[in-house]
Amino acid sequence: MLIYYVRHGHPNYTPNSLTPLGVRQAEAVARRLARYGVDAVYASDSERAIQTAMPTAELIHKSTSDTHAPITLLPFCNEKVAGKYFHAEENGKKQWLWELPGFTRLLASDEMASLGYEWYKHPVFAERHVEEGFAYVSEELDALLASLGFEHDRKNHVYHVRKRENKRIALFAHEGIGKVIMSSMLDIPLPMFAVHTDMCHSGLSVIRFAENEDICVPRIITYSNDAHLFYDNIPNYYGSREPF
Repeated sequence: MLIYYVRHGHPNYTPNSLTPLGVRQAEAVARRLARYGVDAVYASDSERAIQTAMPTAELIHKSTSDTHAPITLLPFCNEKVAGKYFHAEENGKKQWLWELPGFTRLLASDEMASLGYEWYKHPVFAERHVEEGFAYVSEELDALLASLGFEHDRKNHVYHVRKRENKRIALFAHEGIGKVIMSSMLDIPLPMFAVHTDMCHSGLSVIRFAENEDICVPRIITYSNDAHLFYDNIPNYYGSREPF
């Protein structure tokens, strides 16, 4: 099984939608995904994620008169879920914990690494309920993956393969919750993962769940890849700041 995780296209946060550039990015990633086919389309229930998913749903011939019908909405993938637990306020502005200078140093430190999979027990998280938030996302994610044939054994950090259907699954969501999802899915402690990664708009990450054995350890094939934008000569920006 391949999971395609796609961050939404360039957004207009007020209202919650895509900009004209974001629409072009969504169309470009749809053409890329449609080349090899997608068996199911999932999305955050945020409008900008849904709008990014729509071109893919249309190109794989799953659209109906109800444009949202072919897309299975996943509330736990909404950026607001991650924001509730992993946002902090500095100088009147909300930011991700892993973007704050003080937190960045802590998350990247040996002190945090020494906690391993129990990173959420660090005293700095005591009043932020991050354990609760991470557990909620993990439970929802595990239920989704189990429905696709992969039962997560968190004690041993592997998956038991229950189905062999070789499906390709597209999930359209966001960057912040994406870091939480990827961390949980891959059994990589969130501080280590979040502080060292970022996603560009419409960036495509591919995670392979091998089906040839009874036990599976998923692997990232590509992360936040923007080849579809390069191919269509569409500009991209890291964090809406730096063109590349």
